[in-house]
Amino acid sequence: NEFFASFGASYLKDQVFEDDSLRIFQEFTFDDNSAITRKKYPWNPKVNQGINSSLRYFLSDVNSISFNWNYSDQEVRNLGELRRPSFKPYAFDENYQTNRNDYNLRFDGKIKNFQLDATSARNEFFRVLERQRYEFDTQEINSDQINRDSSEFISHFFKLNAVRQFNKLLIAAGIQINQDTGTGNKVLDLEAQDSLKVNSNEFSIYGDIRYKFNSSISSSTAFRINRHSNYGTQFSPSFQSLIKVNDYMKLRAGYARGYRSPTLKELYINFIDVNHFVVGNPDLRPEISDDWNVSLDFEKPIFDNKFQGTLKLFYIEIKDKIILSEFENLKFNYTNLTNFSSFGASLNLQYNLPSIEFSNNFNQSYWYNITSESLDVPSHSAVLDNYASIKWVPKGYNFDTQISHRFVGQVPRYISSNNEILQNITESYQLLDLSISYGLIKNQLKLNVGVRNLLDVVYANTNRVDSGANHAADTISASQLIARGRTYYFGLKYNYKGN
Repeated sequence: NEFFASFGASYLKDQVFEDDSLRIFQEFTFDDNSAITRKKYPWNPKVNQGINSSLRYFLSDVNSISFNWNYSDQEVRNLGELRRPSFKPYAFDENYQTNRNDYNLRFDGKIKNFQLDATSARNEFFRVLERQRYEFDTQEINSDQINRDSSEFISHFFKLNAVRQFNKLLIAAGIQINQDTGTGNKVLDLEAQDSLKVNSNEFSIYGDIRYKFNSSISSSTAFRINRHSNYGTQFSPSFQSLIKVNDYMKLRAGYARGYRSPTLKELYINFIDVNHFVVGNPDLRPEISDDWNVSLDFEKPIFDNKFQGTLKLFYIEIKDKIILSEFENLKFNYTNLTNFSSFGASLNLQYNLPSIEFSNNFNQSYWYNITSESLDVPSHSAVLDNYASIKWVPKGYNFDTQISHRFVGQVPRYISSNNEILQNITESYQLLDLSISYGLIKNQLKLNVGVRNLLDVVYANTNRVDSGANHAADTISASQLIARGRTYYFGLKYNYKGN
């Protein structure tokens, strides 16, 4: 019997500007002469510590049990504006302390003629908000003016999947159970007996039948039945076909009905600080989608090196799509978009040389433009996203380095105004990352260093599509926060293999 173990730890302290600079607010004026007041530097100081571990034990050649645990502790400070600077100056600050625990236990194996996998998981999320009055004369927190509130979410997940092969026929079936509970002062359901506690339960059964007609053609028919404690029962079918064109190409086509119910956080949580102002919406409806797709997979050596790719065409319709919409400057709430559709194509390519790996993922899609309902503009807006990377792995060295680039074209952005959803556009931007990894002690110890967002992108401009929007919509920020800016990281991970 063998077992594998890995352990890791992380520490991140993120504060670029001094505390005094983070208390500076400034007025921003738009083209129509309306103005808002916002922080000059919108990123709060943060300290994050984490631990991760995994263990896998082989009971036999085909049966194994694995356990994963991830823990993180995060502190974020939201420093308030300096008040009454000439006489006993003070500021109201907010301190967010967040703890997360994730546990995952999984079995993979074979019992008689059945291939089985079972997963049980628990997720714990606990946040405490402490509001404090900071006195600048004494440089201390006023202990008489401290108040706290908290929110806690606990999720349980269980999934059992069984697969049986009968010559050309394969049958898979399983069950899935989700249970979520939320409590605390930031969770609000006024209709519940306990207004500080909410629950949801979801039970699903699913099945998949696949039949291989010959060496070149196969198809599958699948279904899923969801029973949700708040939204009732939903039936979701899917159909897929595969044709092997030749030794290098495979053609796939299919249809799938999708279903997603709102999470408790989307329904009830009110989480507010400078970087996050998100209001839950207890009136959210589940989103239901219909997805049609055709794809061509190809893999063929070029100059004795592996070359592979996938070309995909797709069309999707979503009823009551769950989105985040901005109702004031940098303040968001969840809402449903009644009708949404998108179509387009993607092309993913990968080419491997002996020491260098090239990859490029290109996606060109067209999203439904809700402005077309009131203005003479195209019904769909073009959205381009391209991700490219180069990885160098020199032979004979426990070393590799990767550089990646992402280009994001114009993306629709949603705004709430007087119970109406409006749309504008976030302009294109680019991101560039660099990472280096080095293995020590026969690759058991892994050292990782890198730089994220080398181009130091923070904002992207926005353009108003609906020029007839009222003043509430016009006060939406003319720039969209994109990334933290340039950051550096360092990590160590240890892997142990034993008998």
